[in-house]
Amino acid sequence: MRFFLPIQLFFTLLVVLQSPIVSMAQNAALQGTVTNQKGLPTSGVHIQLLEANLVQQTDENGSFAFQELSAKTYTLKASFVGYVTLEKTITLEANKTLQLSLELVESNVELKEIVVKGAFSQNERPVNIGKLPIRPLDLPQSVMTLDKTLLEAQQVLRISDVLMNTNGVYVMGTTGGYQEEIAGRGFAFGS
Repeated sequence: MRFFLPIQLFFTLLVVLQSPIVSMAQNAALQGTVTNQKGLPTSGVHIQLLEANLVQQTDENGSFAFQELSAKTYTLKASFVGYVTLEKTITLEANKTLQLSLELVESNVELKEIVVKGAFSQNERPVNIGKLPIRPLDLPQSVMTLDKTLLEAQQVLRISDVLMNTNGVYVMGTTGGYQEEIAGRGFAFGS
């Protein structure tokens, strides 16, 4: 009789302590494949379990798998560019793996119009030098055009500030801070 009470208490504690371990081990799993309307596997499909906040992409065989999920109801969302987004409610059972086979249907939605605008660079814009508009690349001499918006953005005050934007023309010297001598590729232009 003495041994009966401790043995009974031991088995009771063993059963009580194992019940949370057994309930934690009751995980569910989800596996599946995604194909298109022709039955070919579709890779790169975005698979999402909304309630679990889990996301995967299908591999090159169109397969995906989620492990160690709680046994409950989930909303599965499958989306891919050019196909209709598929949403499906699934219920996972404890200690079981649910096998899914999903088929995506091509979307008939057309993309909006795409407009490509081109702009000329400074060297391609026609410049009025002389009597005819001519491209700067076609001129035999060096010509540079500075845009008004560039000069306003730099807040130029003196001609030397403008010359910082040009090639081959520079300030050769200053006299007393009020007179600037300009030179261009070895030629002096004077004060």
